[in-house]
Amino acid sequence: MKNDIAALINKLSQREMEEMLQKYASEDKNLREEIFSNPSFKDPSFNDLALSEWKRRISDAIDEDLEGDVDEYYASKTVNWDATISVLADAVKDLLKRGQAKDATALIDETEDKTIEASSVEYEEGEYCEIYVEYDYATDDFDKLRFLARSEDKEAREAFFEDCRKAAADGDLKDVWLANYTSPEERSIQLQTILSGIKKFKSKSKPIPYGFLKTAFEMLANLDKRQELREFFEKNSTDRDLRDRMVKWCLEHKEDDYAQEILLEDVRNGGSIQSSDELIKILRRNNETALLKEELLRRIQANLKPEFVFFSELRELLPSSEWKSVVGSFLSHTDADPGLRMKLCGELGDENRLKEIISNQVKNYIKNFSDKYSSANIAAQLALAEEFLKKTDRITQKI
Repeated sequence: MKNDIAALINKLSQREMEEMLQKYASEDKNLREEIFSNPSFKDPSFNDLALSEWKRRISDAIDEDLEGDVDEYYASKTVNWDATISVLADAVKDLLKRGQAKDATALIDETEDKTIEASSVEYEEGEYCEIYVEYDYATDDFDKLRFLARSEDKEAREAFFEDCRKAAADGDLKDVWLANYTSPEERSIQLQTILSGIKKFKSKSKPIPYGFLKTAFEMLANLDKRQELREFFEKNSTDRDLRDRMVKWCLEHKEDDYAQEILLEDVRNGGSIQSSDELIKILRRNNETALLKEELLRRIQANLKPEFVFFSELRELLPSSEWKSVVGSFLSHTDADPGLRMKLCGELGDENRLKEIISNQVKNYIKNFSDKYSSANIAAQLALAEEFLKKTDRITQKI
């Protein structure tokens, strides 16, 4: 058949072939794209046609993206703009090669406006019920293409920098601005813009926009402006993420004293286990015995349990009489956990009270024998009891 078709085409006149191509190219997008991919299409005289074709392809891509990923079970649909951004990126690159940078910029803005407008639909009719529609906005992708459209022209590049600076001053910190403008002069303007923005939002008692504190901190750290970094931190030290970053920076730069100061404040205000663990490491390293005892006691009191890992370390730090006083205090405030009470009795060498707890547990074991969970738990506690009794014997012998 292929040969027959070739022979038939050879019989057509030039005019007949042109008419046929015109007819089917206007109806068949695959044929049209094949024609547009021909090198002759790069002729500047076809620039308007190229722009129209890219607009059509982008419109098709938007329709494709709007079909989304439907989850029938949860009656929801997610719409991202992957196809749209992909086609738009190809369009921008092609238009730039044609010298149509202004058309590329206008096309980016027009396409983003269309995606925003299309994202207004909250529910769609599904087969059995309404489908909730969730949109993944592609703001960063559009910004990257805007930079691409301006990157080859110095004036356009500088104008885009200024657009981003104004956006940052209003609270919109664009990643594309930070990623593509990295000269010392540009970095200086970025840093001052961000610092001024933080000051402005604080003066108006408004939330500091996302990314401002982190970015300012990273810039100051990268520039090794240590004094400015401390001053910046102290002005914004209520931010939890900034505190974590400052501690990490201090540890990396061997400034244990300042890290210790921050962490002590954190743990005394009910900070995280992670902050406490980091503080304990520093206190051990610097042989800060008094503060270490304070933090270990706080940790044990906050989460007292039989297997607590700091028991043996705290025992070594405290005199015998003080250790017994601490354990006795724990015991007097511990009623619920027999295993924990046995451990504390073992630490004190209180054999009588330990045997009393064991006796009660034996009764509970007999009473709850049919309950496999309770009996297994009590059996495990009785197994520990033998170890604690041996310990009380050793303690009694020392006394």
